[in-house]
Amino acid sequence: MDAVEQNCGGMWKNEETTLLLSVWADSEIQKQLMSAMRNIRVYEKIAKVLADNGFTRTPQQCRDKIKKLRVHYKNIKGSNNRKGNSRKTFLYYEQMDSVLGSRPVNELNEGLFNSSISTCVENATMKQHGTEQDNWRHSQSPEHPQMTARTPRCQDQQEGAGSSSSWLCGTPTAANRGRKRKSGVERELINYLRESDERYFKLQEKKLELARERHRNEMQEKCEDREANRQNDTLLIGVLSSLATSLGQNLDNAKIESSPKEQRSAIVALVKQLQEDLKSEHQQAMDTLKKMHDEKIALMSSFLDVLEQHTE
Repeated sequence: MDAVEQNCGGMWKNEETTLLLSVWADSEIQKQLMSAMRNIRVYEKIAKVLADNGFTRTPQQCRDKIKKLRVHYKNIKGSNNRKGNSRKTFLYYEQMDSVLGSRPVNELNEGLFNSSISTCVENATMKQHGTEQDNWRHSQSPEHPQMTARTPRCQDQQEGAGSSSSWLCGTPTAANRGRKRKSGVERELINYLRESDERYFKLQEKKLELARERHRNEMQEKCEDREANRQNDTLLIGVLSSLATSLGQNLDNAKIESSPKEQRSAIVALVKQLQEDLKSEHQQAMDTLKKMHDEKIALMSSFLDVLEQHTE
C-alpha cells in the first residue's frame, strides 16, 4: 500500500465533508454523474479537488461518503413527509436538499441503485483485467517457453501483415481484450438484473396469493354471519309466535274467569314474562355468536402462523 492510501483513512471532518458536497453539488458534476455508467471517473475529479485543498481521499471513499449521505438524507426526507412525524434534520441536510430536494423519492432510489450497479461494473472490470494480467504473466514465465517462443510462420506473418499478424498467431490485441472485458461485464450485469426481476416477481406472486386467501376468508366469514343471523331471526320469530299464542289464550281465560283488575294484573305478568324470555333468548344468541367468533379468531391465528413459517 502506498503513502497516499495510508493517509486516506480516518473520520471525515466537517469542513472536508462540506467541501465534498459543494463540489458534488456542482451542476456540471451532476450532469456527468447522471449520464455516466462508470462514475468512478467523476469521483476522481472530486478527489483531485479535495487534494488541491489539502484533503487526501480516494475516489472510492468519496463515492462511499456521498452514498451514505444520500441514504441518510432519503430516510430523513421520508420521515418528514409522513404525517404526524416531527420534522428532523442533520448537519448537511440543506446542502443535500439543494440538489435532491426537487427530485421524487423513486429517483433518489434510482440514484442509489445506479451507484450500486456502477460499483458492480467497476469490480467486474477490475477482476477480469487482473485475471488477464495473471494469464499473461503465467504465459511469459520460463516454465512455459512454448507460449513465449514464436514460430517462424508467425514471425513471417507479422512482418508481412503488420498488426493483423498478432490475431493470426493467437495473441490477443488490445481491442480484443477490451471487447472481452465489455462482454463479461455486460453478462454479469444482465444476470444481476435477471435475478432481481425473478425475486421481484416471486414476491409479487406471494403477495397476490396472500390477498386471494384473505379475500376467500372474508367471504366465508360473511356467509357464516348471514347464516347465523338467519337462524337467530327464525328462532326469534318462533319464540314471538308462541308467546303471542300463549298471551291470547291467557287473555281469553282472564276475560271469562276474572275481574278487570285481575285481567290487568295478568296482562302485566304476561308482558314481564315475555320480556324475560326475550332477554334469555337474546343472551343465548349472543353467546352462540361469541363462540363462533372466538373459533374464527383462533382459526385465523393458526392460519397466520402457518403463513409466517412458510414466508420465513
